[in-house]
Amino acid sequence: MLSERMKQVGMSPTMKGTMEAEKLRRQGIEVVDLGAGEPDFPTPAHVTAAAHDALNHNFTKYTANAGVAELREAVVARYRDDYGVTYDAKDVILSAGGKQALFNAALALFGPGDEVITHAPGWPTLVEQIKLAGAKPVVVRSRPETGFVLEADRLLAA
Repeated sequence: MLSERMKQVGMSPTMKGTMEAEKLRRQGIEVVDLGAGEPDFPTPAHVTAAAHDALNHNFTKYTANAGVAELREAVVARYRDDYGVTYDAKDVILSAGGKQALFNAALALFGPGDEVITHAPGWPTLVEQIKLAGAKPVVVRSRPETGFVLEADRLLAA
């Protein structure tokens, strides 16, 4: 029993591609999988050590909605050092990944009756997230002959 909202959402194109790649692999075909973005290497030792350290220090509780303050400060410092831009940590929101961040934004910004212009090719899940927010996605396709650059006139015409 799914809600009407869920009935309008299709299977994740990303996972569909990942499943197809796995099917081809089982047939002995070498595949470069550009699907789900799973790394093809083990978790680096320093990442595993940091996770163990966090667990050993009982860093297992809920955080502020915007994320851990120290990490937000580190993001600000990284962007300042790497890109020469200045932000305030209060303007940084952390999420459990890009897909979750876009979904949070869709739910916060879009609603029933809204039309949301997006582009293709792009992140396939974005169209489904717009639908879940109750809005109507309007997809503007970029073209190979323009190097897949978004064209203002085509966006405005949408």
